[in-house]
Amino acid sequence: MKTISLCNKVCIECGFLKDSKKGVLTPDVIHIVNRQILFPCHLELKKVSGSENTGVEQMEDVKICRGLVESLVVSNIKPKHHEMQKLMNQIDEPNENIMEINDALRYHGRII
Repeated sequence: MKTISLCNKVCIECGFLKDSKKGVLTPDVIHIVNRQILFPCHLELKKVSGSENTGVEQMEDVKICRGLVESLVVSNIKPKHHEMQKLMNQIDEPNENIMEINDALRYHGRII
């Protein structure tokens, strides 16, 4: 049975950081953000599957992207489901370099 937990820290290459590489958040991020889909940290996924984008079914302990969760918190967005609420409740002090959701989407060219 899979377990879901929050990644321990925001990765230095996380697309939700203010100094992230532009375009690193793929176009499907709009769908992910709007539905608050739980998705794994790209580095944790890569450790298991060798890919930053596929292979979540191979993970036993799914570490959810902390950058997304912190971005939702700093954006004051209400969680849409119980699992996201539990993850958001774990954020005491968001990373000072986390962008608000709309800023992150604009930065990566996902909002025109």
